[in-house]
Amino acid sequence: MISPQRGQGQRIGNPCLRSQLAEWCEVRMSATSRREQIEAMLAEMPNDVELRYMLAMEHASAGDDLAAVRCFHELIALRSDYAPAYHQAGRTLQRLNRTAEARAILQAGIPVAQRVGNQHAAGEMMELLQSMDEAQG
Repeated sequence: MISPQRGQGQRIGNPCLRSQLAEWCEVRMSATSRREQIEAMLAEMPNDVELRYMLAMEHASAGDDLAAVRCFHELIALRSDYAPAYHQAGRTLQRLNRTAEARAILQAGIPVAQRVGNQHAAGEMMELLQSMDEAQG
């Protein structure tokens, strides 16, 4: 319930809703500021792989899968042996229903992960490919 308060504009009367709104605002503000901080650091260190990965993940967390995919592709172009980028790009492409692209990037990423000794990433990519195959029937 919204009730106007003199001199304060409108205010949410339900304390529970006020708390939820405050939490939502805090999360949105901190997510934006994190992304902006990462972008500022990237401006100074454009080849920092970890920062590029964090930026892609920030976009994915914010629901901006298109920006996340773009960042993952840029990261892979910069450093083709960064296995987690392939896995997360595949997951993001899957969410966008770009299944063929997801498969292709996962298939490219598995041997990369194996070559650099990241068996965990290789296994996760294989499992994701398998679940995509099972979902397609």
